Amino acid sequence: MPGATKIAIIGLASLICGVASIRATSFEVAVSWAGDVLRLEGKTDLPDGTKLNLAIVDKKDMNTSVSDEIIFSTVNQGKFVASGFVKDKKPFIAGGYGLSIEHDDDPPFLVSMPITIPKRTKSGSAAKVTTARLDTSVTADDHHQSMNEMVGKLQLSGQLRLDCKQHKAWIDPELWNGIDAEAKENFTRAICQGCSSVAGGDSIAIYDAQSAKKLASYREGDGFTAY
Repeated sequence: MPGATKIAIIGLASLICGVASIRATSFEVAVSWAGDVLRLEGKTDLPDGTKLNLAIVDKKDMNTSVSDEIIFSTVNQGKFVASGFVKDKKPFIAGGYGLSIEHDDDPPFLVSMPITIPKRTKSGSAAKVTTARLDTSVTADDHHQSMNEMVGKLQLSGQLRLDCKQHKAWIDPELWNGIDAEAKENFTRAICQGCSSVAGGDSIAIYDAQSAKKLASYREGDGFTAY
């Protein structure tokens, strides 16, 4: 990937919750820009379906987050993607940082690794990225996997940003307006369930990524609401 920085780490450098050991694993992360959107593309030997929480952290103190939000991602075919990291609501300045990768399942773990964020190109927000489309024509058996893949693609393209711990998601309004009511409900429910498995909670709110207007919400027991 042009302009990307690749770092590989073998083994889990640090563990949380008193876990003494976990099987060795590996991470390789490429850092790049799509316009003003910071994008991370990772490879790992963790099992598919593993839920990850990712944050940009201080290089000197790997326990101090410097990104505004924690981004949720799911391992799929040995890969994971996350995009939309910002600091003080602005794109990151180029330089050395750390990446925190947290896994909440049993056994939980936390690993930190150094990354380098490259300089952005002068094309800025006008830069185009490949558009990912919502595919609602899936069978019941394939629904969960297809939704995970779709969420990953939208995060990769910068069209979706998640903060599962705050139970919020921001989506490209053009993409949102291009799908029907049933697809919006299915999508919002899938985001809610995915975030719930990572950060707990039983609700999610979807916002317009440009205007910050609340578009929809989903709560277990209450169902879907469009605004």
